[in-house]
Formats: sequence, structure tokens, C-alpha cells
Amino acid sequence: MSYCANIRTLTKIEPQSLFKALADAGEQIVVTSAEFPCLHFGSFKYALRGVEVNQEEDGYEVRAFSMSSMADYQLFPKVVCAIQELTGGDVYDEENEKPLKDPKKRFGLKWRREQTEGSWNITCALVKNSDDPVIMNGLFAPFVIGKGLLNAYSIDLDNPTGGEDYKRLGYLLFTNQWAVKDMTSTATQLAISNPKNNEQKLSLSMIALKNGKVCDFEYVSYADLICIMNQDNNDMALARFKYLAHILPLDKFQHIDEWQYVLKEPLTKEDFDDMLADAKVYQEDDFFAESSWSSACFKGDVQYLSESGHQLAIPSEFKKTKDNAEIEGQKAPDYILWSNDFTLFFDVLPCLFNETIADKEESIRNFREQASDKFGLIEVEEGHTKAGNHFCYNLMKSHEENGVIYQLTMLVQAGSDVMVIACAGIEEGVTGHRDAVVFELERRKNNVQFEDDGVVGWTRDPYDENIKTGFLMNLSEQAEYDSMFPSHPLSQLRELVRFIVEKN
Repeated sequence: MSYCANIRTLTKIEPQSLFKALADAGEQIVVTSAEFPCLHFGSFKYALRGVEVNQEEDGYEVRAFSMSSMADYQLFPKVVCAIQELTGGDVYDEENEKPLKDPKKRFGLKWRREQTEGSWNITCALVKNSDDPVIMNGLFAPFVIGKGLLNAYSIDLDNPTGGEDYKRLGYLLFTNQWAVKDMTSTATQLAISNPKNNEQKLSLSMIALKNGKVCDFEYVSYADLICIMNQDNNDMALARFKYLAHILPLDKFQHIDEWQYVLKEPLTKEDFDDMLADAKVYQEDDFFAESSWSSACFKGDVQYLSESGHQLAIPSEFKKTKDNAEIEGQKAPDYILWSNDFTLFFDVLPCLFNETIADKEESIRNFREQASDKFGLIEVEEGHTKAGNHFCYNLMKSHEENGVIYQLTMLVQAGSDVMVIACAGIEEGVTGHRDAVVFELERRKNNVQFEDDGVVGWTRDPYDENIKTGFLMNLSEQAEYDSMFPSHPLSQLRELVRFIVEKN
């Protein structure tokens, strides 16, 4: 994701002559790579990703990167013109076969606006379609953009440049880039190699303890893995960086983007010991092992169901059951999806004719009035599908003889009618792993405590803290833990919601 211009010339230039030409033209720049074949530099105080100059066989390539700051896009044409003046070469860009007559005009204000807005659109599209954030190399440090950061700035993933919020977030990113310029980070040159493929490596960011004290650092810099190491006894743990928020004592850190943090208060040995224990929960036997189940259950292929003249796109992974089929003496659902870890039962119920969908608050009230203590509410949300159809869904659980069943009921507006979707999910094989792991994590965070009356803090109603009875939601059922347990039925039901919203 970048834009480049090429200056074709036989004249060689020295890096310092280019830097001097820019300085003589009034530019203040900071250089992070000053030797060919690749120079990297940016505008003082305002660069985010900077501008890159590569030495090629036929001259020089000048490159500006997506998600750069406006200052980077402003610097780009000045660098192109400076190299052209130094060498007398012809300038070509990626959209024209003939030399540019006026590079300064070609890369003017209109071009800079197009690049700024276009790069935001591309980045948000990548974020929207991925469970993980987008990692980009900045001028001084990487930066991480994900759904959480974009939502915090009220940026619409479908129309990210529709307001001014993306400019505010852009300002935050480049100011943070300069804020960490001279900070001590947790970045290391260490890496773990795949024993089956030496070219595949995972980088490490490290927080260490030595002589009973946490080694100095000012911010936690992104890497593939976070390493918590006690150098006094060689005890250590590795975890994927995406779990960092579950490992750090967040009251002592401040976000600088989706996954990276600046240290606000010194860490104690007790803090370190807790981090090491938490990191061990997320440690994997083999970080290079291919998972038997992808984090995305549904790959995007659709099949269409028809009901009362309306069509609904559902994942192709669901298999149609035979007519009149039964499961344990009961009529089988319309569709089924199973694995070693879960089974999902899917039905499309008869349409509600000439009906509208209740809003979130009314849906919560309806659940309270109709559900018995056997059921527990987990989540109610409403919104619009990508095609603009109003929807509302609730996720709940029920206590059955064979364990917990998670249930999704989703209403989707279809013209003047409402399509009703019902899906239930149950755990297969070894059950209760999600509850056990998260319980221990939350206990270490002091969110769950043992008191004389029993366990306190583990269960709660998601919308009314005064409700203390019934089959209450527990902390492991929060959406933030879905990525840790992608094959749990609750995670799959939430992913099914996302699929239906995206495809209908």
C-alpha cells in the first residue's frame, strides 16, 4: 500500500546532497536511514511513516506509504522535484506512461487529499475484514490500527472519511510516533525460528526482571510475541502480542494505539510476577503449529435460503438436514454444523408479516418479562446490515441436563416483513475450558474473589447490576474472550451474526 514516482536518470546523487537540497528549500527533516540503496526520512515533528527513496538501476524511486500523515504526502512531491533538479532526469508515476511535465502540479493538493482519504478507506477495509488489527511500520516505531481504536474515535468502517474523526485519529498517531522517538522500548533483536522453516521467524518484545527489579522501559513496542522473563531464575513465558491487554496491569499503562502502551507508573516485582503468571496462561506449545480450526469459522461463501418470498444469505458451511430427520426423538433443525469442539443447529422460522423490529431497550424488557430463571441474557444488539436492513438479536444461554446451550435469536427486516433466525450451539468433547481459563485470569486481576458467601464478581447481568438471581452471564462470556476460544459455540454464534450482517 504505497504510491511511487520514478526519476529515470544516469546521474548519481549522494544522500547528503539530497538532504541539503531539501534543507536549502526550507524543509526540516529527520532521517532514519541515510544510506543507499534506501533512504528513509520525514518532516520534523509531523511525519508518521515518512518518505522512502530507493536507488534503482535506471535512477531513483520515491515512495509515499498509505496511512502517512499529510506532512508525508506534502514532502513526497518536494523530494521528487529535488531529485529531478539534481539529476535532470524525467519523472514518471505509476499512472502515466509518459514523463510528467509538471510533477509539482501532478502531486498537488488534490492528489494529497486523494491519498489521505484513499489510504484510510483501504486501511479500514482491511481492519473490517480481519479479526486482528493492521500493523504498519512508522518512521520511528510500528503502529497498530484495529476495530477498538477506530470505534473509540467513532469512525464508520464503511465510510471512514465521512467526518472529521479520522483526522483526529491521524493526529494522535503521528504525535504518538514522535512521543516514542526517544523512549526506551521493549523491542529486541531476538526472534524465534520455525524449526521446520528457518526463514519463518517470530519477533520478541520483552519485559524483564533483573536483580529483583523490572528492567527500565518506557513503552511496550509491538512484536509477534511478548516475552516476560525473570533473569534472576531464568523463568519466562511467551504469548502472542494480541493478548497483551490481559497480561499488563492496565492501571499503570496508557494506550498509544490498538495494542501498544506507554508506561505511566513504575512496575513492582509483584506486578511482574502477576504478568509472568498471566503470560503463562496464554503460552502455546508451538507458536508455528497450524491450527486445526481457523479463527474464522465461516470463510465467506454463501448459500441462500428462501422464506415467504424473501432470501437470506447464510454460511455455506451449514449442511441441510434431511426432511423429517430426527435427533434424539425431536425434529431435526433445518441446518447443522458440527466439529470436534461444537455443534450449531440453525433454523429459519416463519416470517412475521407486516411487522417491525423492536429496539434494543424493548428487546431487553421483553426478555426480562418472558424468560424464566433457566435462561440467562448475554447480549442484545441492534443495527443495520450492509444492505441497510434493520436487525436486532439476542444471545442467551440455558441450563440443560447435559450442560449449557447458547442460543441466538436474530430478527432481520425484509421489506415490510421480518425474517426470524434461530441458532443454538453446544460444546462437544472437553467442556468448560473457556470458563476455567478466564476464571483464573479474572481472579489474578482481582475481579473475582473468594469470600465467606462464595465467589464474588464472576457473574453479572450485562445490563442491570441490580439483578442478582437467575442464570447470570459470567465473565468468560464477554466478547473480548472470543478470539482466545474461536471454536467455542458462543464465539461461533457471534461470528454468525457478523456473517449475516455482512452478507445481507
